[in-house]
Amino acid sequence: MDKKAFLGLMFCLGAVILIIISVSMPWYQFRAEGSGSIDLGSIRIESDVDAHFDRLKTETVTTVEMGDSSTQNRDTDIDDYEELPAVKGVLNNTRVILVLGLLILIMGILGVIMKMAEKMDKNIVGIILVVGCVLILLAPIYLMVELPSAIGEDLEELDDVAIDKMSREFSGSDERRREFLGVVTEVKTRWGGGPGWYLAFFAAGLAVMGAVALFLSEPRRYSAPISNSEPLPRRRVKRPAIQPEQTKGPHDGPKTIIDEDEGMINY
Repeated sequence: MDKKAFLGLMFCLGAVILIIISVSMPWYQFRAEGSGSIDLGSIRIESDVDAHFDRLKTETVTTVEMGDSSTQNRDTDIDDYEELPAVKGVLNNTRVILVLGLLILIMGILGVIMKMAEKMDKNIVGIILVVGCVLILLAPIYLMVELPSAIGEDLEELDDVAIDKMSREFSGSDERRREFLGVVTEVKTRWGGGPGWYLAFFAAGLAVMGAVALFLSEPRRYSAPISNSEPLPRRRVKRPAIQPEQTKGPHDGPKTIIDEDEGMINY
């Protein structure tokens, strides 16, 4: 067994597993924390927004402390991007690129198996794997480039400094003091790629390692076909035995050439 080709196969299988896991995880996250003082107590609000490919999950936890007592309220909301069409379009395009790369990578895995069985050339399989690697790597890069402008397009009506920064930066943070209804609050926000977005880079790295291992593997060995027919007998070539030429005088008789099969020939 070609150990390098087998190692490449394991790397590619690991990449497929990571891609499948990443699809089920959020690819973009936003977190906001706000705290302030109220009469005889304080209030704290924490909001986490997870952007999956098919849903936007928002979880908000509100904690109110009054003296020695404390109450907490948790609210979860799931949206299908009805109010964020531009963001939904970018996520859909990202998913299409990722799934296409996954399918090509699976084709490459089948090619590696065929290569190990000496039925396919490693260069062809390597090219398939490289194309899959490029598409898998392109998916998170596309999201990083296109998502900020999509956020700015969908939330352009909101006059907020954090939203303005999110429309220009894929990842970042913001911290400021705000006053609302006489209550001064400290608001901290941060945003950026989610765990699924990071896993896509790891998957692309494993796929690249698999392609490199395949290119370093042994080339396909071609064997000559074995024939069951008997070899043809060698043909015997008859060559006459010629006596050394002698000087012939006017009265010398005819020369004689001795042939092994025909006998003596005079001329």
